[in-house]
Amino acid sequence: MEIVGILLLGCTPSVQTVSRMAVEWNVPHITYVGTDETLGNKNEYSMLTRLSYTMNVFADFYVHVRLIYS
Repeated sequence: MEIVGILLLGCTPSVQTVSRMAVEWNVPHITYVGTDETLGNKNEYSMLTRLSYTMNVFADFYVHVRLIYS
């Protein structure tokens, strides 16, 4: 059986591990979690596509909302 891609959810350490394997296997890795900023390093996680925001974007959003409604 040939692996053509990986669709996975999990915590950041899981995403990091699987993404490193995806690079070695040369297959895309798609996840909707993995919000840690380190996963944005395309030199190390070149096959990773995240469908969620990073924690920095979440933090900016909450600060913005708090400034508007405080």
